[in-house]
Amino acid sequence: MIDNSTTYNQLSRVNVGGDLLMAATGNLNLTGTQLAIGTSGAGAGKLLAGGSVNIAAVVDEVKSNLLSDPNAKNWDKQVRAHQSVVGAKVASTGDLLVNAGINQSSDLNI
Repeated sequence: MIDNSTTYNQLSRVNVGGDLLMAATGNLNLTGTQLAIGTSGAGAGKLLAGGSVNIAAVVDEVKSNLLSDPNAKNWDKQVRAHQSVVGAKVASTGDLLVNAGINQSSDLNI
């Protein structure tokens, strides 16, 4: 018997040639996001949130279980797991301002 499970995350990539203003009235979540500001040589970035700012990596995972006949005299179970961490990235050629909790006390989680 073979049992496989796979999780692949769809990443987001945002490339901005100049300045970027990204604002949210609630939480700003950049999970598995690759953000490049000023790719044309110059640019500043502002990430603003009324709530929390969360910048987090994601994990791609592949699991495989192979089980021979458990009723047989000699049986075998093989379990394999592979995980790859895909980081979140925020890069700016100029200034970068990250402001959480504009309207309330909130967290910046990286």
